[in-house]
Amino acid sequence: MICLPSISAHRDRGFTLLEILVAVSLLSIALLVISRLFSAGSRAIFSSEDRVAIAVRADVRMREVLCEDLSVEKAWSETAEDGYRFDVSINEALAERTAGLPVRLMEITVSIYRPGGSDKKPFTLRTMRQIKAVNDIKAVDSR
Repeated sequence: MICLPSISAHRDRGFTLLEILVAVSLLSIALLVISRLFSAGSRAIFSSEDRVAIAVRADVRMREVLCEDLSVEKAWSETAEDGYRFDVSINEALAERTAGLPVRLMEITVSIYRPGGSDKKPFTLRTMRQIKAVNDIKAVDSR
């Protein structure tokens, strides 16, 4: 009598080559997808770090400008030692609404550009500051 191996005995020997190839290919596809997600996440983190650094630089420059004389309208550009370019402007805002008041409203704008011009869109901060109005008409001394 011929003794044929049973199906369960065949399975006890291990996996077939086809099963191993399918498992390895599924594992490699899953690892590829996960690695893409991590690389996209790391790019997003780097981009947000860069934006935060630029925002901090703009805030520091804005605070420096606010300590200066704001009574005169002016605009200028300057480049920092590390290559960042700042455009600063001080303009009177709502002049028609503050004409009769003892105060003036000045708008201060600071824009920062990355070194090398890789990103043409600047990061811009704007604020307004109230200052005392300077009368151009001197009072006539009456005696």
